[in-house]
Amino acid sequence: MIEIWANDVLRGNLELGSSPKHSELALRVMAREDRFSRRLLGCAFHEFLDESSTGKVRSRMLKAPSNVVYVFLALPHGTDRQFRMAELGNRCLVARGRTADCTTVIGLATEQYQKGKGFSLDLSYLYVKDWTADGQRVMEDMQREFGYFVNPVKTEGVEDEYPGTSPKP
Repeated sequence: MIEIWANDVLRGNLELGSSPKHSELALRVMAREDRFSRRLLGCAFHEFLDESSTGKVRSRMLKAPSNVVYVFLALPHGTDRQFRMAELGNRCLVARGRTADCTTVIGLATEQYQKGKGFSLDLSYLYVKDWTADGQRVMEDMQREFGYFVNPVKTEGVEDEYPGTSPKP
């Protein structure tokens, strides 16, 4: 995904949303993740896409070992891209407010998977060093009005860094 976005930024193929500089910041944060974290994030995004295609979930928030929060969003084909970008940005703000120890949020949005249909990708970058009372009020208003991450289902998993290997007795 990093390569797809980087090529679009370099070729000037961004349609909506972030500027090349904004996209570059997000891509740099994503590329700084170590190999293990990128594998975890890739698996989480793939699982999210599967669940969103059946309508089980619309969005997901997860905290990487790097302390960066990632927000995934998938909406039906035909959803207005500006609407999708606005929802992604709002969800990123809520995610930042819900994770006081994290300053950076990366948002990734696309369509719910449908066989034979293409896809588009949107990228969001949010950095808020100090969370303020005003930010908290805005976040709470969004949660009340739109329900973003109001009652998230928390899950935890365990992943081997080197799958398929086990210590010899």
